Amino acid sequence: MQQYNCWRGSTRIGRALQIVKRSNLVCRNFSTGLFHWCNLHESDQYHVATLPNILVNYGFSIASECNKFTDAWAGSEHSGRKLMNLDILVTIVAIGTIGSYLWSVKYHFESSMLEVGAKFISVMVISCSIIFTAMTWLYEQTPYVQITGLVLQCLALALFWITIRETREAKLLAVFTAQNPGSLVTTGPYKYVRHPFYSSYLLFWLGWTIATETVVSMLLFAIMFVTYWRAASQEEDKFENTPMAEQYAQFKRGRTRFIPYLL
Repeated sequence: MQQYNCWRGSTRIGRALQIVKRSNLVCRNFSTGLFHWCNLHESDQYHVATLPNILVNYGFSIASECNKFTDAWAGSEHSGRKLMNLDILVTIVAIGTIGSYLWSVKYHFESSMLEVGAKFISVMVISCSIIFTAMTWLYEQTPYVQITGLVLQCLALALFWITIRETREAKLLAVFTAQNPGSLVTTGPYKYVRHPFYSSYLLFWLGWTIATETVVSMLLFAIMFVTYWRAASQEEDKFENTPMAEQYAQFKRGRTRFIPYLL
């Protein structure tokens, strides 16, 4: 009996790896589409409304790849099959989102070196990613709650790339950089919040926290929230030492920090 359980467990892992492998091509195409979308100019016919189509199309492609393998599982494993589908989707979206964040650190934000605060965030992101992934696969979650978390993750990824496109020419500084900011963006997501990048990060971690349904993930999310709040406060203070101080004061009065009209 023990050998049978081990064999069944290894079979599930093998099938999960097959799903991730087949979904890899879909994810690469998905990333390529986002990069292409991000690099288009305002004069192009492509506009913000096309991004949801990219997310939906490739999201269905990934789900389809998952179903090709998991539909073969039957009988008593039916509910487990659905849960495993969600675990795979949550993991794939999480890897894609974190990969996007890492890409931005190297290719989008400007910084001569990582400050202590930035290094702390990097360690937290890596550590939390490992812990959240383990909790996603080791613990059983409520399907509807996990779907809610997955939707928030996708929204966070969409918000991130929309903000990337809006700030292509702004030469934004990396988090906790000692240098004062040299530009102020007021368009796109910046019409509604002062720090849409941090909004994206927090929305992503909130989604993964909801998807895992554990106290540990809530505590980790609280730490990430405090860290991003401090980073945002520091960036706002730096604007007071620039020629844009008065302009930024007006900018602040019309927008909240992370959540439109709330926070």
